[in-house]
Amino acid sequence: MIGVVFKLFQNFLQNASRVFAAVLTLYLIAGCSGENTSAPQPMIVSRGAPSSSQNTSYSVRISPDHATAKTTLSAVIEPALPGNKTSFIWYLNGKPVQTGEGDSFVGGSARKDNAIAVQADITDFHGNRFHVESNPVTIQNSPPRLIDTPTISSTNESFAVTAQATDDDEDPVILEYQWLENDRPMEGATSQQLDAKWFKAGNQYAVRVTPYDGTARGASLTATAIRTEEQALKVSLTPVPLTAGHEITAEISSPRPQDAAIFFEWLINGTVVDDETGPTLNHTHFKKGDTIAAKVYNKPPTDSTRGILGTSNTILVVNSPPIIEPVHASKLLEGGRYETTVVAKDPDGDPVTFTLEEGPEGMTLDPKSGLLRWMPPKGMTQPVHIVIAASDTEGLGSRLSFNLLVGADVQGNMVQP
Repeated sequence: MIGVVFKLFQNFLQNASRVFAAVLTLYLIAGCSGENTSAPQPMIVSRGAPSSSQNTSYSVRISPDHATAKTTLSAVIEPALPGNKTSFIWYLNGKPVQTGEGDSFVGGSARKDNAIAVQADITDFHGNRFHVESNPVTIQNSPPRLIDTPTISSTNESFAVTAQATDDDEDPVILEYQWLENDRPMEGATSQQLDAKWFKAGNQYAVRVTPYDGTARGASLTATAIRTEEQALKVSLTPVPLTAGHEITAEISSPRPQDAAIFFEWLINGTVVDDETGPTLNHTHFKKGDTIAAKVYNKPPTDSTRGILGTSNTILVVNSPPIIEPVHASKLLEGGRYETTVVAKDPDGDPVTFTLEEGPEGMTLDPKSGLLRWMPPKGMTQPVHIVIAASDTEGLGSRLSFNLLVGADVQGNMVQP
């Protein structure tokens, strides 16, 4: 009997030792892993540094990192994971100027040397909150630009050029001049006026004007060329202003000998366009920011003895506004949710930003996708007026205005911009 009891007690001690060893092993493993089973806590992260939780790191940066006063800035969250909800606070020189879910800061309110930063508050699908801040981006100088093509006026004693320029930073602008003889710079001819004694019969003259703000030079434009021969042809380009997507035509406004053969030479940014000798240049050859001019010759390009008959003024291909496409949803049955996407296309391929300028309380418009949403209050049957603007990176835009009928038992109308 005593032997049986002793045997049972011995088995009990062996089992207890095994249990104790197992518990101790689990405790050591948990301690080494650093696992924390407490509820997730908000995490504050210093500027420019990523945060981490549950193997996820977040950071926010501003794109582009080189911006001028008119540039639209975007906040980029990395990594961009689905299910996260993010709100932003944009800072101008350390002061908050824009708050909400919009990740874009539209250019126009900032000036040269201003510092722009953004703070992002992220809530992931686990309920964890993260606070990250970008490094600041400093607004750079905007080069000045000429408002229109310069013009030349003449008297019996001199020629003078007239031009106007503007600067987005409101810096004072200096106009630099360079007179040209047969497309070559004339030494010492760098003032607004040129004495007529410089001109020689049979030669072609023009003047190149460049705006300068003390830091950077803008795009140059060349004023209408002048020939001293009485039979020189006057060549003009249309349309003016010229935008991308439209062909350009060279028109001869002065008389010329009947049945005389003429050949055109087109230049884009000073480079000859091959295989284009007609009076019209297709829009596929140029884009926004290009300069275009045309010359007229009496013989084809293959003839080395050809002579120039006239030269047009140089024009600049200017920015085109985005075009808003028609919207089809203009009615909403009572109690329903209104949702439609506004679409705009920019002829220059610039990014488009949407703005809700007028609309009922609670209506939202995504500045990038154009998604328009609204849940009208219960019992509302009055029409509401909506105005939407679409703008490009240079601030040029168009508007769409329409009335939304709530509770109307009619077919929806197409809304035109």
